[in-house]
Amino acid sequence: MRFAFYGRVANDRRRISENSIAYQRAECEKKLAHYYPESRIVSDFVDVGCAGNNYRRPALRKLLHASLDPNREFDHVIVFDISRISREAGLLDVFMKVIEPEGIEIIEAMDSNDLGSQGTGDWYPTSRNHAGGEQG
Repeated sequence: MRFAFYGRVANDRRRISENSIAYQRAECEKKLAHYYPESRIVSDFVDVGCAGNNYRRPALRKLLHASLDPNREFDHVIVFDISRISREAGLLDVFMKVIEPEGIEIIEAMDSNDLGSQGTGDWYPTSRNHAGGEQG
């Protein structure tokens, strides 16, 4: 499987912390190596200096547009945790409504509950739980 990585840090100070883009990507690679050893990250989408409630993030928009391309390079998206996409349920719902019909799943590196026994991700209940919605 081919994955797109999406990473976000709210400000430049976090570039060197354990929430840095490099750390986020490394944790995503570990998750893939453990659960999906045949997979690889083929595209990177990174926003630096953007808050989780900011709807105007360039890399997130590029990821959404790429998701609609039938010839896209990736099959699924991996994130460090769902808050990298958004801390607001509304934006998560918009994101899901765009990618889900395209057959794209979101895998969180820091969530062990998003993988079934067959190694397949189940992104919708995971995002609902993080967004403060109903438990799924």
